[in-house]
Amino acid sequence: MQFPAGVMRMVIHVVASGDTLYAIARRYGVSMESIAAANGISDPSVLVVGQALAIPQARPPSAPLSYTVRPGDTLYVIASLFLSTVRAVAEANVIANPNLIYVGQQLVIPGWTYQLYTVTAGDTLLGLATRFSVTVQLLTAVNRLVDPNLITVGQSLIIPARSAPVAPRVPAETNGYIFPLSESSTRRILSGISHDLTYASVFSFPVDGRGGVVYTPGAAGPSVSAVRSLGVVPLAVVSNFDGSNFSPDLARDAMSGTMGAATVASIVEFAVSEGFQGVNVDFENMFPEDRQLYTAFIAGLSRAAHARGLTLSNAMAPKWADWPNLPWVGTFDYAALAPHLDFTM
Repeated sequence: MQFPAGVMRMVIHVVASGDTLYAIARRYGVSMESIAAANGISDPSVLVVGQALAIPQARPPSAPLSYTVRPGDTLYVIASLFLSTVRAVAEANVIANPNLIYVGQQLVIPGWTYQLYTVTAGDTLLGLATRFSVTVQLLTAVNRLVDPNLITVGQSLIIPARSAPVAPRVPAETNGYIFPLSESSTRRILSGISHDLTYASVFSFPVDGRGGVVYTPGAAGPSVSAVRSLGVVPLAVVSNFDGSNFSPDLARDAMSGTMGAATVASIVEFAVSEGFQGVNVDFENMFPEDRQLYTAFIAGLSRAAHARGLTLSNAMAPKWADWPNLPWVGTFDYAALAPHLDFTM
């Protein structure tokens, strides 16, 4: 179909069962408003099966991308090629054992689609890679090209594309734990790795269960000075360690009632006076039933620490389900704690 000059190019989409204007707009890479305007639709929620919709300035719809396993491929190599993970590719293809794939196997690549492109005179693989924001390596792999310098006019190429924008990478932050030592010892230990560290957490300063923190004034100063001089952020690790174990009773006593407010004040005053730039709470082995008590304690400590220019983090056991009643992990309510913490370990 030929369109007169100045007339918007369109394709026709026939509404199928389950279609919505939102889904159609996403499929063709246009806005709901442009489709509604082009078709005189006043209510975007009302579509009729069989209805023909003109899609203005539509791009060709893309399809899910599949990849054919080649000799020497592993799931790790394939996942890396597509900036994905072994787990994501294995799950998308229902692969029970990621070590077992075979040459010629077709794998769906999650998060990727493709369009077909016909090579024209003057095209090069490098030029196409630049044009479509992919790598020559990726174009070579998905098209099973023997020589990336040899493509011919009329040849059909698969052009892969991410189905969603890639989120910008967040720079990694790292932490190392150290004991309070002399300035020279701390510097000697950290000097070779300081360029790879964001934080150095000095372990540990236990709460006493009576509203205070156990420490010798000035004892942490040499370590803090050395850490700062190396461009690393010093954190004070406050724990419920009683000398032999992480004590759930000690944590409960330190967080309860008026004692909790006193503990918060003591922690902040201690961290500021010793020159720390943040507090890391390492309460472990707490009673699961103290879940709300711990969250309230962290919320109060967050307000007090931030008011004095300190960061607040904590050490939490990793878990992939909530498990509120399990020992060691039940006390940590991830969702409730998140607003009060700058980061976690």
